[in-house]
Amino acid sequence: MNTGQNGPLNPENPEDVAAAARRMEFDLGWFADPVYFGNYPQTMIDKIGEKSEAQGFPESRLPVFTAEEQEILAGSSDFFGLNAYTSTYVTNYVNDIDCVSFECDTDTQLSSDPSWYG
Repeated sequence: MNTGQNGPLNPENPEDVAAAARRMEFDLGWFADPVYFGNYPQTMIDKIGEKSEAQGFPESRLPVFTAEEQEILAGSSDFFGLNAYTSTYVTNYVNDIDCVSFECDTDTQLSSDPSWYG
């Protein structure tokens, strides 16, 4: 998982801009949204639900919080620390539907500038 800065590979391309935002929701929102808002980001819920259905799963591969769990989780953190080690470029990349993984669910592809120290 990359929790660094995810910027669009091409800031002029709306698909890359959307992919960078989506990737941040998957990387950071996956953990932060439940403890601040009570549930996963809607982007994750929708995308993983759609992919799960297309892959023939009887329900979404993303666990579902009960209403009680959402109530307990929402606002349950009073501190959030984040380490970021690197930045990446993000581009929209629709993965093969047979690929079942976190990376494939994001429908993004990461890259970095070869001139960056690393």
